[in-house]
Amino acid sequence: MKSNQSVHNAIVWQDRRTSEIIDALSEDERALIKGKTGLVADSYFSASKIKWMLDIIPGLRRRAEQGEQAALGAYIYIENNGALPFEWKPVKKGRNIRLLIPHYISGENDVKVYARVRKPLRNVTIKFPEIARKDSRKAVMPGEMIMTRLRKQELNRVKGKVTMEAIV
Repeated sequence: MKSNQSVHNAIVWQDRRTSEIIDALSEDERALIKGKTGLVADSYFSASKIKWMLDIIPGLRRRAEQGEQAALGAYIYIENNGALPFEWKPVKKGRNIRLLIPHYISGENDVKVYARVRKPLRNVTIKFPEIARKDSRKAVMPGEMIMTRLRKQELNRVKGKVTMEAIV
């Protein structure tokens, strides 16, 4: 839900509540940060504060992931002057699916597909026939957002559309 409300009180750069996140980094992760930024990993930096907020604020990680997908698509579109740099596959609603996001996927990366069903269903199989993918659930409700992660390797086998169905 969009609002003009902040998601959390301000967390300033001196705040050390995120030091446990930095302390938990492996030597390889520390070396990666040092190599990319030239700086030693420290809780003064915003990345640990963002992770901390994503971990403690209910629903914030999901909201951020949805925004990230939209921002990436806009960035790719702008960088390519409105031309798509690769073939996009349409994502289609199959049986019992009322809402499906995203509408198109590239197959260049793993992608999270979000869906809602038309009616309450019990003992349901979430199915992607084009990639022979099935996930079972005891029940799904129309108000519930179903999230399925599709791997790049699965998507690269598909020519044409990808369909999501909810089968009883």
